[in-house]
Amino acid sequence: SKEDVSKYFLGTPLEFPVYIRVYDFDGVEPSFSWRGRLTGVKDAGGNCQMIFEASTTQMQQNGLFRKASKMCPYVVYDNNTCKADLERNSAIIRIIDTDGQKVIFEKVSGILDITDNTLSGGFVELMNASKTKRFIESNDLDEIVLFSPLNDLISMIDQEITVYSGCDQSPVTCRDDFLNLDNFGGLPLIPTKNPFDGA
Repeated sequence: SKEDVSKYFLGTPLEFPVYIRVYDFDGVEPSFSWRGRLTGVKDAGGNCQMIFEASTTQMQQNGLFRKASKMCPYVVYDNNTCKADLERNSAIIRIIDTDGQKVIFEKVSGILDITDNTLSGGFVELMNASKTKRFIESNDLDEIVLFSPLNDLISMIDQEITVYSGCDQSPVTCRDDFLNLDNFGGLPLIPTKNPFDGA
């Protein structure tokens, strides 16, 4: 029903890309008409309004490019770039209480030492087949605040989930916290003075 669709898409980020194909039907056979990707969902006066981007628009976008930066441009734990060790930077916690966005927890196991904001920029991951993830906004010794609610957590009190530490993309954090400086993608020694300014 429309209400079920609204509940599924509104208020939570998409876990995976959603595409739609539109076909025309002349009463005999369908013919392909349009294809697009879901880019956003919003509440439009009690209706669920879905916003799609046409495939032709996607193809006209500029290709990927990388800017030089002092900070690392990589996504932490990416298999092809960052390659940070997931096991070394994770812990298993038990949910004591939650409203879906704030989680009171106790650490169960794992190498990661959880201190204030160790997890900021990291993520939680459910230990089930879905492996649903949510980014962590902040944490202290026994509470995590997620960027957006994960309502599945409400029914998981006294169950365990995995947490992964975040990275501020600085060379110091990469070296000291992740022991991963070999894979640091930033250029921290870029001169701050422009050699072409005539001075």
